[in-house]
Amino acid sequence: MSAGSISENASLIANSTTSSGTGFYFGSLSGSTGGFVPVWNVNYNILAASSATTGSMSGSLTVQNLTSGELTFIMSLSLPTAAALNMTGLYNGSLSGSLTTTGAGYIVSADANPLWGSSSQGSSITSLFAAPVNVSRSSGGTTSFGSQTFGGNQPSFAAPVFGTDVTVSLRFRLSGNSSATFSTAIGGVGMVPAPGAIALFGAFGLVPRRRRR
Repeated sequence: MSAGSISENASLIANSTTSSGTGFYFGSLSGSTGGFVPVWNVNYNILAASSATTGSMSGSLTVQNLTSGELTFIMSLSLPTAAALNMTGLYNGSLSGSLTTTGAGYIVSADANPLWGSSSQGSSITSLFAAPVNVSRSSGGTTSFGSQTFGGNQPSFAAPVFGTDVTVSLRFRLSGNSSATFSTAIGGVGMVPAPGAIALFGAFGLVPRRRRR
């Protein structure tokens, strides 16, 4: 998580874990100047689970700009997997959110970047809320900026990689004394090469070569 010149990294530890291996993560992360003056805060409440062929995260994030001026936020949330093979992936995901202000305020795109992006092992999956995003209020209160989804109820959006991580990122500019709340989810399934493809490679390998006389 970074905003302005203040960056913080944290390895989250599950507050509790179910017998099936789903972890519940909740807490907060803060950034301040000199360790004294608060600049931003993020509260998180996330469920996550992964294996060698699956990965999923879902939950909510509330990002607060505690200053009086605009800040550009860049946030990444990465879930490790135990993937060991070269696999393609099928994914689904969603993002919805709202802006809360104490007076006039806004949330807008950071340059030409989408609000939400996803990747696995450095390879892009897809994005949501393409630029320009521009949600504003003229007075204090809360405004929803809607929702977007991909991949259906079960992962069906094809991507080139299911790798050692499934990562979501958020990039946006937020006015001073404002907060943005996001509800987000991503799920992925690793796919080994189809049996038909393996058979095709095998058949290709069995084509006899002409002997030279």
